[in-house]
Amino acid sequence: MKIETKFLYSSVLIIGVIIGSFGGITFLGKHLEERFDERDDITDEGLEIVAELGITVRDEASALKNYVLLNGDNESFSRFESNKSVVLTNLDKLANILGDPEDLNKIQTLHRQLLNLENGLKPEAVDIAGIKEELRLIDAYSREIIDALELIANDLSEQEEKNDAYLDNLLFWLVIARYSSVIIAVVVVLIQFRTTFVPITLSIKQLKAGVREMGSGQLDKQLKIETNDEIEELAHEFNTMADQLKASYSSLEQKVTERTTELTQANTQLNDALAQLKKAQGQLVQNEKMSSLGQLVAGVAHEINNPVNFIFGNLTHTTNYINDLLRVINCYERHYAQPHNEITELYEALEVDFLKQDLTDALNSMKLGANRIREVITSLRTFSRLDEAELKESNVHDGIDSTLMILKSRLTAQAKRPEIHIHKHYSAFSPFYCYPGQLNQVFMNILVNAIDALDADYAAQAAHHNTDLSLDIFIQTQVISKAAVCSATRLQMNDMLPMEAENWLEITIADNGPGIEQSVLSQLFDPFFTTKPIGKGTGLGLSISYQVVVDRHGGDLQCDSVLGQGTRFIITLPMLHKSPNSKPITTDSSVRAR
Repeated sequence: MKIETKFLYSSVLIIGVIIGSFGGITFLGKHLEERFDERDDITDEGLEIVAELGITVRDEASALKNYVLLNGDNESFSRFESNKSVVLTNLDKLANILGDPEDLNKIQTLHRQLLNLENGLKPEAVDIAGIKEELRLIDAYSREIIDALELIANDLSEQEEKNDAYLDNLLFWLVIARYSSVIIAVVVVLIQFRTTFVPITLSIKQLKAGVREMGSGQLDKQLKIETNDEIEELAHEFNTMADQLKASYSSLEQKVTERTTELTQANTQLNDALAQLKKAQGQLVQNEKMSSLGQLVAGVAHEINNPVNFIFGNLTHTTNYINDLLRVINCYERHYAQPHNEITELYEALEVDFLKQDLTDALNSMKLGANRIREVITSLRTFSRLDEAELKESNVHDGIDSTLMILKSRLTAQAKRPEIHIHKHYSAFSPFYCYPGQLNQVFMNILVNAIDALDADYAAQAAHHNTDLSLDIFIQTQVISKAAVCSATRLQMNDMLPMEAENWLEITIADNGPGIEQSVLSQLFDPFFTTKPIGKGTGLGLSISYQVVVDRHGGDLQCDSVLGQGTRFIITLPMLHKSPNSKPITTDSSVRAR
C-alpha cells in the first residue's frame, strides 16, 4: 500500500470519528436546549398570567364591594365589568397553558359564584345585615380564588425547577459523552500512529543513517527495508546508487587530483590578478572622489571669497566712519555739558558710554572673523589641488598647514574629550617639485587616523575614570642626504632612487595614542584593509597614500608603532628642484621593502 493511501485512510478515519462524535453530541445538546427553553417560556408565561390574575381579582372584588357600599355606583360597576372581562380572558389563556387542571376548575367555579353574587345584589335596599353578608361573601370568594392561584404559581415554579434540573443533568452527560468521544479519537490516533507512522519513521531513520554513512565514505552500505511502499523502493534505489558510486569513485579520485593541480595554478594567477585589480580599483575610486572633491572645494572657496572680500573691504571704511562719529559725540559732550533733558534721557536709555566701547570691540571681532574666513578659504584653495596630474613646485609646509586648518574643528576640545595639541617642528628648505594635491591627501589620511586613534584611546581611558591625559600630535620635517636614505635601509635598491635628488625630505607625523598591534601593522597598507567599524572606513586611505608616496613620487612610507606609546608615520620624498622633462617619476612598489 502506498504511503499516501495509508495517510488518506488514517486521516478519513480520524476525521470521521471526530466529526461524528462531536457533531452528533453538539446537535443533540442544541435540540434539547431548544425544547427546554420552549418549556421555560410557557412556564414563565403562565406565572405572568397567574400574577396578573391575582391583581385583577383583587381589583374586581374591590370594585364589587364599592358598588355595594355606594348603592349602585356606576363607576364602580364599570370597573367591575372591565376587570371581569380581563379575568375571563386570562383564565382562558391559563387553561390553554395548563390543560384544565383541578385548581383551575376550582378557580373558574369560584369566579362564576362571584359573578352570580353580583347578579343577586340589591344596592337600593338599605339592609345593614344583608350588606355585611354580601361583603363577606365577596371577600371569601376572592380569597379562595387568590389561594388557588398561589397553588398554581407554586406548581409552575416547581415544574420550572424540575425542568432546569433535568436539563442540567442531560447537559452534564452530554459533556461526559463529548470528552469520551475525544478519548476515543485519541485512542484511534494512537492506533493509527502505531500501525502507520511508526514504521514509516523507523524506515526514514534507517535511510538517513545509511545516507550519513555513505557521506562519510562507507560505500559498501546496503539497506534492508521491507514496508511494501515507496520507502522500500527508495531503499532499493539507494543500494543501486551506492554500487554505482563505489564503481566511479576510483576514477573520479584520479581526475580530482589532476584537476586540483590545475586549479591551484589558476588560483595563484587569479590571486595575482585580483591584487592588481583591487589596487587599480582603489586608485580609480580615490582619484574620482578626490577630483570631484577638489572641484567642489575650489568652487565653494571661490564663491565664499567674493562676499568675504566685500565685507573685509568695507570694514576699514566702517571703522573710519564710526571713529568720526565718536569724535563728533565726544566734541559735543565737551562743549555742551548741560544738554536738553530729552537728550539726557535718551543718552542714558541707550547707554552711550557702553555703546562707544562695545562698538569698537564688535568691529575688532568682525575683523578677526573676516581674517579667520580668509584663512579657511586659503586653506581650502591649497587643499583643493587634489586632481592636479602634473609635477609642480610647491611648499610642503603649506599643504600640511592647510590640512590642519581643515581639521581644526576636530582638533579643538569636544564634549567628550579635551583639545588635541599640535606640535610642529619645521626645517627650512626651498620648494621642490611634487604632486601637492596628492600629498595633501596623504597628510589628511594620516592625520585623520591619528585623531581617530586619540579619540578612541581617550574614550577607553575615560571609561576607567582616567581623564588626566594629554592628547598630542607631533609633526616634524628635516632634510636628509641621499646617502642617509640609503643607509636607513628603507629603500634597499639604489637604482630605484631618483638620481636627480641629492637631498630628501623626511616628514614624521606621530601621536601618543594607543599604538597598533604587530598583526595589524603588517597589513596596514593593503587595499581595503581596515580595523574601523563598517561605514567608517573603506581601507583605501593608507593604501592610496602608499601608492602616492612610493609609486608617484619615488619615495617611501613607513609606520612604526608600540602598543601603549603611540604610532609614527615616516614619509620620505625626493627634493627635485627642476621639473623633469621625462614623464613623472613612477616606481614599482612591489620591489620596495615595507
